[in-house]
Amino acid sequence: MSGPLRIRPVRRYRAARYPSRDPSVRAKRQRGRTALLAAAVPVAAGGVGALQGCLWTTSGDLVPGDYMTRYFTEAEARAILLEELATATGSPADPCAHPTLAERALENQDFTAPATAVRAAVALELDVLAPAVDVPPDGTCPGGPRPPVGFEFATSEANDDEDLTLNPDGLTAAETTALEQLRSARDAAIVVLRSADFVYHESYDGADVAGSDGGITRDQAETTLRERIRQLITELQGEGFF
Repeated sequence: MSGPLRIRPVRRYRAARYPSRDPSVRAKRQRGRTALLAAAVPVAAGGVGALQGCLWTTSGDLVPGDYMTRYFTEAEARAILLEELATATGSPADPCAHPTLAERALENQDFTAPATAVRAAVALELDVLAPAVDVPPDGTCPGGPRPPVGFEFATSEANDDEDLTLNPDGLTAAETTALEQLRSARDAAIVVLRSADFVYHESYDGADVAGSDGGITRDQAETTLRERIRQLITELQGEGFF
């Protein structure tokens, strides 16, 4: 070896980007594929990065603690969605409620609504969609139309926000308004949940992060997500969607 040995100190580290690119993380299918993703996948969620002794929150603040910020993956959230739908609507007390929302639920489905004079067009690829059906009268059951009901858990996983509407910015203001108008008119109920609303913290040393530092465990975040889904189901039932 010739020349002096030089050691250059690293002055800056690149923080891990959200979401994880670990091969175990299953990406959303690309438009045009017909294969469906499995409902339940034991996959680790991706983190946005952390510093030793500090936690970067989604708002950019530093919180004391030796944690990583984690997010539910699309596959994990879809499994929770399907489970809650089956629990809440799989066995209705009213026989006239068939087919149930859980029975109609399909994964990775396209939902479109053309533009009208008062509403923008909508084109979404949803995690779970119960398509519209027309239930025929049966004895004392009046039957009638069942509008489409869909759920999307939007993440940054494999450009999932972009896949939501094929728009790099995700849902536009016009599309958001159009979804609200569809729901008000009882033509369709499409609910968008975002992974950033259900973050949790993972400790480097495996200790419980819940406590005085304000850490949120995965179980706590999952409980919050399940409660939100059940709340949405109750709201949709009250609005007459199923």
